[in-house]
Amino acid sequence: MIDRHLDWDGCCNVRDLGGLPARGGRAVRHGAVVRADSLDRLSPAGWASPPRPRHSYGRRPP
Repeated sequence: MIDRHLDWDGCCNVRDLGGLPARGGRAVRHGAVVRADSLDRLSPAGWASPPRPRHSYGRRPP
């Protein structure tokens, strides 16, 4: 089983969705889509963690 957990400071539940099946028999690219809890608690160090969040729906980086 693939460990999808990402250690982002301030969030307890961050997962990389890379490798999951996508339309047409393809797979989601690692680091392309991440889901997380409580992005409002993400610290500046968390925003800088790889893979660095580029877009956030409902929250903007400080």
